[in-house]
Amino acid sequence: MASIGKLMLIGNIGRAPEWKQIGEQRVLEFSVAYNRWWTRRDGAQLPAVWFRVTLWPSKKTDAIAKLIKGGMSVHVIGDMDLDEREGKTYYSLRNAEVTPVIGPRSDDASRSTSSTSAARPATPRPPAGDDEF
Repeated sequence: MASIGKLMLIGNIGRAPEWKQIGEQRVLEFSVAYNRWWTRRDGAQLPAVWFRVTLWPSKKTDAIAKLIKGGMSVHVIGDMDLDEREGKTYYSLRNAEVTPVIGPRSDDASRSTSSTSAARPATPRPPAGDDEF
């Protein structure tokens, strides 16, 4: 694996986190999706990018395992690795710190009819021309 560097990510957990055995240690693994929410000029929507997150054993990992579940929004900071196999690129975060994001997900907030969410400003869109890489 080629090390890329430190990455800060806010995204949604895919499936429920799982404990896995690696050698003599149990590690907590789960995946987080980073969703690109805009559409390019040609009408194509950019796909979600998935990251595999591995948390090594610690008291903090045990606490995180009890707090997080599938679909939950989380803030993750970790060392990003990139692995290319069979023409596909796989991203992973190791030595990660995970914090659950408190509050409704953005799609939950848009469905709410309360006056507080109606007064919330609209989510900013990227300026024209910034949707191409």
